[in-house]
Amino acid sequence: MEREKAPTGPGDVVALVDGSFFMHRAYHLALSAAPARNTRPSDGFANGAIRKFCERLLGFLETGFGETRPSHLGIFFDHSRRSHRSDLFPGYKANRPEPPADLELLKPLFRDAVRAFGYGCIEAENYEADDLIATYATAASARGAHVLMVGSDKDLLQLVGPTIYAFDFEYGVPGRSGYRPARLFDAAAVAAAWEGTSPERLGDVLALMGDATDNVPGVPGIGLKTAAKLIAEHGDLETLLANAGAVRQPGRRDALLANADMARLSRRLVELERNAPMPVPLDDLLLGWPDPDVLFPFVNAMEFSWLGRRLGQLYQVDASEYPSDPRFAAAPAAAVPAPEDLAALRYAAVLPGDDAGAFAVDGPGWAVSAMPSSMAHVDAWIRFDFRRPDLRVEQGPGHEGWKIHVSVDPGQVAEAWDALLPIAAEARLQAKVAGPSLLARLGDPANRQAGKTLVLYAETAPDVGRWRAILARVEEALDKAGVAPGPRVAGDRPISGSSYLQRRADRGRDGRYASGPAAYNPFGWPDPFEVVSVAGRPRSDARADALRCMDFVVPGWRLDADGMSWAAPDEEDAALTAKAMSVAGIDAIHEANAVWFEELHPAVVAAGWHDVMEVRRAAEIGAVVRSSFPEGAVRFSVRPRISGEQPPEIRLRFTDEALLRAAAEGLAELFRAPGGPVSRTEDGMLAIPYAGWIHRGPTLDAAQALRLRQLIDPEGALPRVDLAARSPAPR
Repeated sequence: MEREKAPTGPGDVVALVDGSFFMHRAYHLALSAAPARNTRPSDGFANGAIRKFCERLLGFLETGFGETRPSHLGIFFDHSRRSHRSDLFPGYKANRPEPPADLELLKPLFRDAVRAFGYGCIEAENYEADDLIATYATAASARGAHVLMVGSDKDLLQLVGPTIYAFDFEYGVPGRSGYRPARLFDAAAVAAAWEGTSPERLGDVLALMGDATDNVPGVPGIGLKTAAKLIAEHGDLETLLANAGAVRQPGRRDALLANADMARLSRRLVELERNAPMPVPLDDLLLGWPDPDVLFPFVNAMEFSWLGRRLGQLYQVDASEYPSDPRFAAAPAAAVPAPEDLAALRYAAVLPGDDAGAFAVDGPGWAVSAMPSSMAHVDAWIRFDFRRPDLRVEQGPGHEGWKIHVSVDPGQVAEAWDALLPIAAEARLQAKVAGPSLLARLGDPANRQAGKTLVLYAETAPDVGRWRAILARVEEALDKAGVAPGPRVAGDRPISGSSYLQRRADRGRDGRYASGPAAYNPFGWPDPFEVVSVAGRPRSDARADALRCMDFVVPGWRLDADGMSWAAPDEEDAALTAKAMSVAGIDAIHEANAVWFEELHPAVVAAGWHDVMEVRRAAEIGAVVRSSFPEGAVRFSVRPRISGEQPPEIRLRFTDEALLRAAAEGLAELFRAPGGPVSRTEDGMLAIPYAGWIHRGPTLDAAQALRLRQLIDPEGALPRVDLAARSPAPR
């Protein structure tokens, strides 16, 4: 059926729909649907998401968008997770979990559905759907047409103007939690929703406040209200940054001065491209009725009988008289490496020889690279990547995500990798395995990285159910292969129940890498693996392994006949350590300058030694803060880690409101890491999340304590409190 074509111009309404948004919404709605409505009757193929998506496509045709019926309509998709913004900032959107495997299989069908309905299906390599919408919106507006951008992405609100509007459908059920009515945004509505910010200045506000969804860094400690106020006062971002030294509030001033480059980078990340390619001419988006010879064969292949009946009424035909399109008759299959490919990726097969050069090879569904053994000082890891090519991003600054360290006997690395290879390939993981030149160093039990022989890369926000299943298979495969566990990595937390597995997340939203005694999560990401456990066999060396971890936190521990003991340099250190253990759930006894366990529970120690480190360090910092204010002016306490929450908080309770305000200005950002949680004040208390300093060592030194005091009281005007006035730690 040949479409009518006419130049787009005044009087036309061009609807530009974020198809990626509606695709994901349809997928998640289908997950909660009854199985009978979520599968194809003939073969059980889970096509419920396509059904929900087609319902929305039919709604575009029948009812339009609120009270608006468009004359032109295009549907836009992200070409891949990678765009030109990934080159600017490798961490962009890197905090998002990998798309579910079943959604990946369905993505071509969403595009087929759009084409079956006769809508323009538009995407372009290296650009996001928003960039294409911005480009088409600019072109249509320039011709005098009105534009309706359809989706929920706040970045699109930057484009709203005299002839460009944004529309978001009703969401949820009226009267129930989470309900949101349909919304139409003009410039006044944008200002009302964004603290008075006009659409043309919204990008400046977004750059300051950042965006956790897209992993745009922003400026730490600046939220919507502060960002909107600063931009209103200074006009735009560049003027604000040029005059940051004149900002009156010390916390804001210091944050702006320290993060000016990050704010400029964030501005580029939120800026929409208005000159992207236009794969489909604007005039070709003229809306018409779908071609029944294309639409009905797709509907019949999907076995959407309800849609066939509905469309048949509109066309006054019997949908069943049309054939089923054979291209969609079979369920799509995942492309994973063939068995012969996996055989070629076994440890011995890819191991570079002493005289071999570096290599990198891509295959169907996989990529592998390595450096030769003779270059161990550069890199002796063998890297595997089973992700789709468009998801493969080089390691380096900005790489984020959780990683699983697999600790095995260094002499059994080959057996371990060969056992895990099918799992990594099927789950489409990224992994690396230590080459022979690294194993001697990594396998040394005295080394805090001991056991870091294999690494499985997760994401910053992994799907817990998916990873629970993956790790259960890993544990079972290693045990079945007879692989012995190696010593733990001292900077990690163990996966509950596992003899081999530990996790860590050691990069923040700005791409900064952190290492050290408690580097498992120095930036305070929510830990999804807190709730993951596997059914592994107990470690035979659990007591010695727990001792090694504890000794790394506070050196000097030793095994006794009935437990473990430690002699501190003085009573103060012993009391502080004993209290930290008590708060962390490890039952410690303290007398004079000695601390010991009557009975050693290795599993508790192995799981809780990071908490000992964090609570001890936070208590030291709290004591220094208390000593820097007048006597009796402040009391401090430490809230320990609670499963599934952020790292501990240092809680400072002030007797004087003026001192509280001064402390909030001077200390609010003191311990915060990029991307970490923010401080808050409530009921005379300043709560400072303890995240940014965890990795810097087990205790404060004199220089750090002095620096703290200088930050609190640069003029030295406040009287000091005796640091020795600490109460003994309870058992």
